[in-house]
Amino acid sequence: MPQVPLIAYNIALGDENPKYSVYSDAYGLDMSYDDEAEIETVIFTEPRYTPRIAFKTDIRSLGVEIGISSPPRFFDLAIMAGWALSELAGIDQSLPGRRKHIVHCNCDDRLIRFINHASRRKGKLAAVAIHAVSLDGLAERAANVRASLDSANLNNVRVISYVASDDVDIQSLVNVDHTEGIYHPSSSYDEMLTVMSLFAPIYDTSG
Repeated sequence: MPQVPLIAYNIALGDENPKYSVYSDAYGLDMSYDDEAEIETVIFTEPRYTPRIAFKTDIRSLGVEIGISSPPRFFDLAIMAGWALSELAGIDQSLPGRRKHIVHCNCDDRLIRFINHASRRKGKLAAVAIHAVSLDGLAERAANVRASLDSANLNNVRVISYVASDDVDIQSLVNVDHTEGIYHPSSSYDEMLTVMSLFAPIYDTSG
């Protein structure tokens, strides 16, 4: 089922002041984001930094959602986060909690076996991310994963590209067949705005 593209990224943390890095990036996106663009955007960070986004910016009022890049410890600091990123450790892996999950894996076969089990378990699987080390064969790999999702009646789960190598031009991932978005494990709002402008031409990043 066609959906608007999903653009997700993990905020790159500064070495000296990661709290400020998170706030600064979220604030920059808050000031630049076009809530009329037909995309879905999720910004990820460590659970302990999510309050900096939720309570120090108005990003959620624009429709941008918050995700956690790792499970929260001790108590749920990330109560305002509606998404979670999960690296696939096994085909019977559960997706705990109320959050929507992006599951990623560098092995397509393992990812497909997980998909075949996912429809029988509880959990909100929202997207599966295939690792993009290069463009060679990426569309064919995405098609195989898409077919597995459809066979498992997971038609609403999106296939997105995971930017797994600095050698990959992120903009070249925009038009890969059978994918509906991008996840970047370490990026910034200004880089991702350029990507958003390719998915949703309503953006103008020239100024």
